[in-house]
Amino acid sequence: MLEQNYLDNEQTVFDEMTEAVVLFDKDHSISYFNPTAQKIFGIPEDVEITSIQQIPSIKNNRKFSKFLKDTFSKKDKSQSAEITYDNGIVDTVLKLRTNRIEKNGKNRGMILLGADVTADSDLRRFEKDSASTFTGIVMCICVYLFIWSLLEFTLHIHFRPSQYTKVIEAISFLLFFEVLFLTSLSLKDVGVFVSPRKFIRSIIEVIPIVAIASGVLIGINVILRISGHSLKEDFFGGSWAKAVVYISVALMQEFLARGVLQTSIRFLVKVKWQKFFNVLLSSLLFSLMHLPHGFPFMMGALALGIGLGMIYEKQKNIWGCVLIHWACGYLAISMFF
Repeated sequence: MLEQNYLDNEQTVFDEMTEAVVLFDKDHSISYFNPTAQKIFGIPEDVEITSIQQIPSIKNNRKFSKFLKDTFSKKDKSQSAEITYDNGIVDTVLKLRTNRIEKNGKNRGMILLGADVTADSDLRRFEKDSASTFTGIVMCICVYLFIWSLLEFTLHIHFRPSQYTKVIEAISFLLFFEVLFLTSLSLKDVGVFVSPRKFIRSIIEVIPIVAIASGVLIGINVILRISGHSLKEDFFGGSWAKAVVYISVALMQEFLARGVLQTSIRFLVKVKWQKFFNVLLSSLLFSLMHLPHGFPFMMGALALGIGLGMIYEKQKNIWGCVLIHWACGYLAISMFF
């Protein structure tokens, strides 16, 4: 066993440490577990552990067992690794370090330190997934514009703007499945899943914005008609059926632009004016996807995107943005495009 005076002098310090501390004697038996280690490894306080095999969750953690086995078999004074440990209740990412305890040149045992780095690991994984998703979006936009340019200016094949809108929806579907199945991002992370209370609050907060923006659009249409510069024969060229269909367009485009694109940029672009660049860059990229609809439509998409981006930064979910996009977007299309 480790010398008793060593334990007496160090135990008070070990008890207060936020890192897990486990002491082994030279025969690899456990001499001491601090409270943090007991919590991480799922060991009740009244249970005395003298062997690794006595830890209830050890059978489900082969990587941890292998790390200790390799450490005991090597003569190096220290080893380190980062592994995931399942204690039967929760998975914890541990950064493990071991050091030999020597006295007078003789091996007296080993100390194992384990820091809970789950939060840091989750952040690194989130940033990696955001980078993958952002790369996917940029590639889709580049391919989309490349094909449009090829069809429009080289092959002289002209499609209606509504057909390009369907392409944007298809890209949104692809990103939806990427987020759901190929990354660790959840639909909550991209602002889709929210509590009913937060959902209702988000909708109520944007109703005045919808009313003001709609009034401005109607006022512009009235002024254009009075001045003889109306863009459409009818004052309002839409229908309730088309308005209902447009809900899915608004939902998918907000999922793409705000939920996926703006969230990814938030974790990838670390600059002084963080929120400003989040909103501007996501709006610029999304407005480029509307280039086949014409420059005025693209600039309208940019202006709308900036406003919606600011709201998304505040609410951290897409539902208020969806309502504004649906109401104002469809009203603008029906009156001007």
